[in-house]
Amino acid sequence: ACIPSLHYMVNIDQTLLQIRSLIGKGKYFTINRARQFGKTTTLAQIRTRYNKEYVILSLDFQGIGNAGFSSEEAFVQEFCRLIRREKLSGVVIPNEIDAAFAEYQSGEPQKVRLGEQQILEYMNHFDLTTGYMLSFNFNQHKEQGVKRVMIGNRVLFEGML
Repeated sequence: ACIPSLHYMVNIDQTLLQIRSLIGKGKYFTINRARQFGKTTTLAQIRTRYNKEYVILSLDFQGIGNAGFSSEEAFVQEFCRLIRREKLSGVVIPNEIDAAFAEYQSGEPQKVRLGEQQILEYMNHFDLTTGYMLSFNFNQHKEQGVKRVMIGNRVLFEGML
């Protein structure tokens, strides 16, 4: 990440204010650009500027592996494990949130189903350095092709190879 006092940086103050406004309104947003466009720097600035107002977590879904995407239950447990691991790195997670994630991580079926619904509400897609990936291998017997899937009022394009 760039350090403003050491590196030349494009002024992103307006972008950060727009992001702050979206966060304050509870809106979803994505930061997705090609390599070297300042995504990591923007995320670092968000963390620096807003960590007193919000719990900010940095999660890496690349480390979950195929087993974590094998079923909805496995994903919920891995997602909760990632969040609870952030607590070990010093991130302050409110006790009621941590307790809920501990229950989801436990694997109790009714808790996992509730966790699936809540987690689906938080997810859009993941930006990797090589492109974009939304990968859930819940049903390995799907037909090849591209189809449009509606989830609530959201549109998801699903491609199977």
